[in-house]
Amino acid sequence: MSSKDSSLGGEMTHAKYNLTKIFLSLLFGVFCVLSLSTTVLAASSDRLIELTNQARVKNNLPVLNFNQELTNAAQAKAQDMFKENYFAHISPSGKKPWNFIEQAGYQYAYAGENLAMGYSDDSELQEAWMNSATHKENILSPNFNEIGLAVVDGKIDNVKTTIVVEMFGAKEDLAKPAVLGVNSQINAKIENSSVIKEFQPIVDQKILMYLIFWLIGCLLMLVYFTIKPLKLSKLAK
Repeated sequence: MSSKDSSLGGEMTHAKYNLTKIFLSLLFGVFCVLSLSTTVLAASSDRLIELTNQARVKNNLPVLNFNQELTNAAQAKAQDMFKENYFAHISPSGKKPWNFIEQAGYQYAYAGENLAMGYSDDSELQEAWMNSATHKENILSPNFNEIGLAVVDGKIDNVKTTIVVEMFGAKEDLAKPAVLGVNSQINAKIENSSVIKEFQPIVDQKILMYLIFWLIGCLLMLVYFTIKPLKLSKLAK
């Protein structure tokens, strides 16, 4: 009898140990998923620039060179949208994309801006931009030769989201002649600085769905290993 009790007691201890492992695995899994989503967003800038240049190469266009001034302008524009709670090319106070570009010290002859909100997947965002005529026009414009990009997290209308700002440009001393021929570079600015209508995509929920299904599975396992020790406890009595 004593050997049987000892066996049951050992099985209960093992079940409790499994329960502890499941709980710790659950916490670790949540941490990993959150870390993965952060890593994806942090890497989006470089990846989106790469995807943009891939699209240009496919269309026999030269690649865009990374420019820090345009990146600083994109970062400032994203922070301004969160600060003033808007998602648009022109702020409620009247600030335009070109204001941010000029404040960053970039003297442009041509400039453009693409916006996106709520995306966490680079390829999905790039596909959405390429399916939008106005955004595709910026990405494939032969007038641009430099790019800057910012991916920033914040809140719009008290809802957490991610904003992507993609700035395109060509400096006055590097730009091609204006479309208007003999006219000055000032005319080129007026001709090529029209605001592109913003694209507001649906929030990508892939990561959230995976996390929910994973949590449900872990909870079911947690319930199972909670009930099992109770049954064993009754047998021991």
